[in-house]
Amino acid sequence: MQKYKLPVLYLLFLVLLLPLSLSGQILDDSTKLVYGPTTTRYITESDLLYNADPTDFAYPDTLINNFYQFDELERLDYRYQNLGNVGTALSPIFYEAPEVIGLRSGFDVYDYWFYAPEDFEYYNTRSPYTDLTYFLAGNGRSLVEVTHSRNVTPNWNVGFDFRRLTADKQIGPTRRRGDKQIVSTAYDLFTYYKTQDLRYQVLANFSRLKHTVDESGGIAVNVLPEDISNIIGYEDSEIRLENASSELLRINYHLFHQYKVNELTEVYHRFDRQTEANEYIDDPLSRDLRYYEQALINETITHDSLHQSYWQNELGLKGEVAALYYRLYYKRKDIRYAPKYLQPLEESEDYTGFSLRLAADSSLMLSAEGEYLWGGYYRAAGFIRFKWLQAGLSRTKFKPAYITQTYFGNHGEWHNQFEAPVANELNAAANIPFKRLQFSAGVRAALVERPLYFTADSLTLNGRPVNVRPVQTTGSAQTLSPFASFRWEFVPRIFWENELTYSMVSGEAAEAFHVPEWLYNTSIYYEGEMFGGNLVGQLGVDANWRSAYYANAYDPVMQQFLVQDEFLVPAYPIINLFFGFRINTTRVFLRMSHLNEGIPDNGYFTTPFYSGTGRTFDLGIDWLFFD
Repeated sequence: MQKYKLPVLYLLFLVLLLPLSLSGQILDDSTKLVYGPTTTRYITESDLLYNADPTDFAYPDTLINNFYQFDELERLDYRYQNLGNVGTALSPIFYEAPEVIGLRSGFDVYDYWFYAPEDFEYYNTRSPYTDLTYFLAGNGRSLVEVTHSRNVTPNWNVGFDFRRLTADKQIGPTRRRGDKQIVSTAYDLFTYYKTQDLRYQVLANFSRLKHTVDESGGIAVNVLPEDISNIIGYEDSEIRLENASSELLRINYHLFHQYKVNELTEVYHRFDRQTEANEYIDDPLSRDLRYYEQALINETITHDSLHQSYWQNELGLKGEVAALYYRLYYKRKDIRYAPKYLQPLEESEDYTGFSLRLAADSSLMLSAEGEYLWGGYYRAAGFIRFKWLQAGLSRTKFKPAYITQTYFGNHGEWHNQFEAPVANELNAAANIPFKRLQFSAGVRAALVERPLYFTADSLTLNGRPVNVRPVQTTGSAQTLSPFASFRWEFVPRIFWENELTYSMVSGEAAEAFHVPEWLYNTSIYYEGEMFGGNLVGQLGVDANWRSAYYANAYDPVMQQFLVQDEFLVPAYPIINLFFGFRINTTRVFLRMSHLNEGIPDNGYFTTPFYSGTGRTFDLGIDWLFFD
């Protein structure tokens, strides 16, 4: 009970602040709210790029549904795996082709926490707007997010975001309360300007992320028991690494602007300048030598790093002819990779591309797009939406990631000449609404030629996987995942949501992909007015279950997930009890996470030798201010 006292005190403090948040809005003489969510709107770069209707621009989110989701695995519908703690390395369970068809580093396990240029929201506010969110999760996990935006003039808005994520260690003995595993700080600045006649519009942003992870290496054991869950001991678990850490520092400058030449043509330009430093440090190495197979450079310290940067410019024409939208562009990217122990690589890439979109009416939309990188790499995609049916098909030929081709560090070396993989992906779904039931069924499929992935000769019980390396198969692999979901209001204001996915892998290269055969997400909850209509609330329970499968292992040295077939991650349900409510523009939630800890097993694994978080009491609050 002791570990819940601090969250309860925080909750009481937040509840006491509620009246202040409710009264801190601009009122007129009749005490009617003048400014609020409907007087503040935002757009994204995609809205401008694709000439979206200004009347479709979005309002700030005030929905109570799913507000209680704190962990990134929940937000991603458990289709990803991490290392059992918020902010740790993250990777998709099901295949996803890379968005970049050209040269990329391959260090992407922390991308989720970087606020990319396409993610920015650019506001138009009639009054200063502030969104303050604070999540306090059990076991020393917390997230603070602040957004502030205001109009300098009716046509010019400026703002900033700030995010701070911290998390205590979830496994292994700690020195004290507050012994952090994750410390992540991000901030950004953004601005949006438009002329009165909308002939010229410009968006610009600056973003910075520093993400530091204290690497545990996973749970260390001498003998693997028949019931694998018996090795889960949370703070009593022995861990493999004592001094190792990973750090990502990424900075991006971004500009997008467009000029309307006439009713049929607009010219646009997009610019990015990004720098990144990715490091793995183990100092002093002597205490962790038992973990590594070898030390190729230094037996007292490991400090492997990769510095990368690029300049990117895109120039294009776009416009609309009746119901047809078109875009043509040329893109130039100048890249520099500088590994610590290898000669820097400098390369320039030239792209051409197009996009077409036909919206004949509200029930039919067709689109096609393509991008070609000179040298034979490309991405082509098509999409159709017709009434209740939608489907998308894509084919991508992309360069192998830099880390798969060339690597030299204190604990590994290789020099490869891998061929370019090719990925074909299909996503199709039928969405059928009834009076109280929304039903959806479809399929996700991928055919990957010459898949490229990381593996190891074997996993070990106390050390690093043996002979970690990238490999490529000559054949192809197919993944097929039919799914069905529904949201049913079977009693007024009581909802039941379900999503069930079945997956299979086949082909000559089937060993490249290990996925759970079954994935199931469900929740049942009441949502509606409570306490005489004084607030809108949501009360319910949700659960996730995956069938047993050989989940990818993780190597912190390379920051890569590895295909393996030795550690079978058992099936296990995760059950959460939640309650959330909204009063005006303030949202609050309370939740008991992993309610079923110990039933049916001691806990669960997200990744081999990395156990998920135990039972915790979590709470969060989100204030919107309009003054």
